[in-house]
Amino acid sequence: DSQGETTSRKIEVKKIYRSSDGIDYLSGFCYLREAYRNFRTDRISEIVSLETGEIYRSPQAFIEQYGIFSTPQLEKLQIFIHILSYLARADRNIDDCELNIISALVDDYAQGESKERILSYARSHKPTKKDYLAEVEKLRFFDRKDLSYLVIMAERLINADGKVTKKESEFFDVLKSSV
Repeated sequence: DSQGETTSRKIEVKKIYRSSDGIDYLSGFCYLREAYRNFRTDRISEIVSLETGEIYRSPQAFIEQYGIFSTPQLEKLQIFIHILSYLARADRNIDDCELNIISALVDDYAQGESKERILSYARSHKPTKKDYLAEVEKLRFFDRKDLSYLVIMAERLINADGKVTKKESEFFDVLKSSV
């Protein structure tokens, strides 16, 4: 932990990301604290997959397996996925038509094996409101073309199921006002 004490945690990883200062983090639900937490990978000595039992002696080995967003273009895609996933789940339900829009976004950025891993990530990722707002804040560093594309995809997504909830509308407005 931040005080140098060794702890053992069971977490459900929801996101792997790199902060603006270049530090990798695992973000997810911590069963010990019964809350969402972020874990700096430079403070992790070992990871054990509860699904497979595989032991990762370094967090980097774990990240490389799941680190599908390894280029600046794919990091941008990850931010877009977080934003669209939050909007898709804003009404507490993600429909196939919304998943199809996210899939179309992934098609524009990725190919081959990484595309399939990214699609799997996009389907299972459940960003929080805090995640959404943090990702929207990062958009100020993007060029106009990318931002226009994101707004178009977001608008398609919130209209895809034929109903726009108040929450979807509010968060879409947050997105539009930031670009």
